Amino acid sequence: MLNEIRQLFFKEHFLQLKLLVMRVFIEPKPKARIESAPIDHYEIEKDGGNSVDNKQYKTQKEAHESAKRQGYHPVLCARVRVTDKGNPDHWRSCE
Repeated sequence: MLNEIRQLFFKEHFLQLKLLVMRVFIEPKPKARIESAPIDHYEIEKDGGNSVDNKQYKTQKEAHESAKRQGYHPVLCARVRVTDKGNPDHWRSCE
């Protein structure tokens, strides 16, 4: 019984870690802009701000579709123009 509980705990913990690793953000660019400045393009980034594929996408939808093709999930899109990856209020699911 205790072994089964441990296995379930580790399996659930592993799945949560896997989701964090696979999570990406569709980030509006340029990053350093004022709130009213236009968005030039979008990039797919991981938590640390590193680009996943070093590509620029004209639309959020293009970036989202590319992230899904690359196997990333969940894909989070910005709710606001100036984003902070640590603030969940700035993000929504692209689904």
